[in-house]
This record gives sequence, structure tokens and C-alpha cells, in this order.
Amino acid sequence: MAISFREVVNQSLQDFWAKKIRTIVTVMGIILGTASIIIVMSIVQGSIKQTTQWIEETGGLKKIDIYINWEYNQVVNRKKEFEYLELKKLLRPIQGIESIDLNLTVWNSTIKYGKNDVAPWYRAVDSDFFKVEDWSVQEGRMFSEYDYKKSNQVALIGTNARKNLFGSINPLGKRIQVGDNFVTVVGILEYREFLGQSDLGQGNWLEWKNDMIVIPIDTSLKMNPNRNSIGNFTILTQDESLTESVQAKVEKTLNAQFNNKPVYRTSSNLERREEILKNSSKFNIIFYFISAISLIVGGIVIMNIMLATIKERTREIGVRMSIGGSKFDIFMQFLIQTVIITTLGGIIGVFVGIGLSSMVAQYVNVSIDVTSQLIIIALLMSSGVGLVFGIIPSWKACSLNPVTALRTE
Repeated sequence: MAISFREVVNQSLQDFWAKKIRTIVTVMGIILGTASIIIVMSIVQGSIKQTTQWIEETGGLKKIDIYINWEYNQVVNRKKEFEYLELKKLLRPIQGIESIDLNLTVWNSTIKYGKNDVAPWYRAVDSDFFKVEDWSVQEGRMFSEYDYKKSNQVALIGTNARKNLFGSINPLGKRIQVGDNFVTVVGILEYREFLGQSDLGQGNWLEWKNDMIVIPIDTSLKMNPNRNSIGNFTILTQDESLTESVQAKVEKTLNAQFNNKPVYRTSSNLERREEILKNSSKFNIIFYFISAISLIVGGIVIMNIMLATIKERTREIGVRMSIGGSKFDIFMQFLIQTVIITTLGGIIGVFVGIGLSSMVAQYVNVSIDVTSQLIIIALLMSSGVGLVFGIIPSWKACSLNPVTALRTE
């Protein structure tokens, strides 16, 4: 007599309810194993997602950072920094470059409006700065070509700089003092925000940009002719497929000025992403392995309890066989029951894992990302444990001799 799947489920639930303590002990290992998968992998996935978003926010995969290699401390044939016009001339012939952000951070004695002041530094930029940073103004206007050409004494200010210098006053058209010079505010830069969370801190990782005061680089060179050295700058390529080749060309071009010594180094967001994905793959394997151990332990517990259950129900198994129940029916009955137990534990483990993930994220100050894919993987692993560790008890049940089983008290 075949037994339906629905009947197996109903019988399993009744058995669970009748033996609550045993059921709790049985699924506890699966719950903890599944929860550990959710907790650990949500942290890994959260870190990957946050880093990927940060890369997109800071130039995407076309961005290359160029900087002085301070680890190379040997004497070279010239000073390590380049002048602004010198760099433009060196980099102009390189194919595949879309924009070059050759900005200068210039420190002054003071930057103030009336009695209010801010940190005494500003950023001297050309038009490519705004392309690389993907930055515009929320009020007023951007610098014009005429401003760059005529070295007009104009400035753009961040939202924090606006608040600190002007309070509730409209700053457009007002003049602020920069050292011994005065510049006119023509625009307010867009508010920049990236809400990040890591052991290094949480909050707006781009808040410092809102403190920025920006002046055309030609104007700055006119105001401070001796402050024109650039050691670090950024390039945006025309396409991410060109990033590696442009990166190599730029590094080779710059180091050629130092007899091919490694004075300059480059790094790209493309490299960072590949490194992150490589490391995350390693972490995924390690963490899945550790979590699998927890599930295996839970599976062993379930197998032992199912073997005890079969011993208790030996007479019942004999009755089913004697009235026409096939070995396959008996086998599937106990296998399905085991899978139900582990799937139930997996479902509970998912909810426990999600709740604990949020608590862990707040406690250790990290980002999490619980995806539907992660939940499906956790449930499949928990159900798989039931499938694997349910085979031995189910096989033992269907292999019983009906006559011997009926005689069991």
C-alpha cells in the first residue's frame, strides 16, 4: 500500500508535535549551521557590495591613481614632483585617456569671510577635475573656459564650507579671503555622500569633500606661482577595457623621466575590484566549509535520532509491509521525514541568521547584505543534509524483515 507525500508530511508533523524535546534537539544543529551560513556570508557579501559601490562612487573601473613611490628612496636625476604644464605635455600623447585630474592642494595662511574661517586649504583644479569626480554645482555656475583662460579669481565651495563661512547668507557673488587674495564665490558644489560602515568608521565617507573650496588652477598659479608641484593625480580612461594598457603606458612614461627607475606607481579601481573578488572567493570557500561542518554535525545527530525512531517504530513498519507497503514506500517515508526536519531547521535558521546578522553588524560595525541567493543556498544545504544523512536510517527501515518487525514489542 503506497503512502502519499501528504500523508507522510502530516504524520511527520504529528510525530514532531508529540515529541517536542526530541524535535528541538534534532533541528538545533541545523538551525545553528544555517544561521552561521547566513551570518558569515551576509557579512562577506555586504563587504563586497559596499566596496563595489565605493568604487563606482569614486570613479568606476576607468579610474587610475598615479602617485609617487615613496618606498623607492634612492637619489634620482631630478625632483620627483612634476610641474602642472610639464605633466600635461608628457601625458597628452598617450592614447586612451579621457580626462586627467591634475589638481593641487594648496595651503594658505587663512581662508575666511568676515569673522568666519575654515581650514586654510583649497583645491586648485582644471576642468577635468569635475569630469573625473563626476561633480557639478547645485547653485550658481561652474567655472567657464573664460575663467580658466583669464585666471579669474573665482571659487566654488562645498556645502559645509558654505555653512561655516556664510551661515544663512547667500554666498553667491560674495568675496572670500584666501591668504592675501580675494576670490568671488560663483557656485555651490553638490552635496557628496556615501554612507559606509566598517571598522574604520561609519557615516559619510565623502564628508571631507563638502568642506572643499575649489579655485581654477591657473588662478592659483597666478596667486601662488611657487606652488605648482604635482606628485599624485588621477586619470579616467575612455573605456574600462583600456584601463590596464593606459595604466602601463602612464607608469612607463613617467618613470622614463627618472632613467626608468620605479619612482612612480599606479593603481586602478579595476585592480581593486579583481582583488576583492579574488579574496571573496577564498573567503566563500573557507566559510562554506566551516558552516558545512556545523551542518554535518547536525546531520549526524539527526541520523542517530532517526535510527532511534525507526527502532521505536519497528512494529509499525512491519504492519505497513504486511498490508502491502513496498520497501520503496518505507524508504521514501523516512527519507522525506528527515528532509522535512532539516528543511524546517533551515527555515528557522534563516530567520535566526538574519536577526543575528543585524545584531553582529551593529556590534562590529560592518555592512551586511542578505540576498535571496544566499537564503536559497542555505536552505539547499540544510535540505541536502537531510537527504544525505537520511539515507542510512531510511535504508535500515526498508530492509527490516516484516515477520521479525511484527514480533517486535
